[in-house]
Amino acid sequence: MNREIDVRQVLPAIRVPTLVVHGADDRQVPFARGRYLAERIPGARFVSYAGGHVPEGTVAADLVEDIERFLAEAWKAGVWDEVVPERVLSTVLFTDIVGSSDRVVELGDRRWRDLLERHHDIVRRQLFRFRGIEVDTAGDGFFASFDGPARAILCACSIVDAVGEIGLDVRAGLHTGDAR
Repeated sequence: MNREIDVRQVLPAIRVPTLVVHGADDRQVPFARGRYLAERIPGARFVSYAGGHVPEGTVAADLVEDIERFLAEAWKAGVWDEVVPERVLSTVLFTDIVGSSDRVVELGDRRWRDLLERHHDIVRRQLFRFRGIEVDTAGDGFFASFDGPARAILCACSIVDAVGEIGLDVRAGLHTGDAR
């Protein structure tokens, strides 16, 4: 599973002191990949050590010293106080009831309001369940944010299923990206 993770696109967005360490004889992760990470993370420092994937013995002790020195230098320079992320990775969810105008005509205003209220209750329950934050509503649509895509996807699927039980079809759209 680790081999399928691709973080290349987010490396330039990292804005914290970063020390990349890599064993020169690592047979699990090619040495060039460690260098690649350090070259693409702004201000990162690269340290190689003798040995394989897991440092052992005196190599491990030397590596611990390198890490302690890196942390001490960062602390002394005050970088911990300065690091304030400008952007965060966020996932947004948009929902919309399919054919709502036709349903209003079919049901009439009062019955539509009742159905819409049930819809809103269901959506808000699912947002709470999956830790989504309601940002806005417009008519029959919701706009919500999540701190990552997994819960947003599960929430969207749950909303579609749950409102189906009251006779509504909902479209749901998701987008993941940097947000302020």
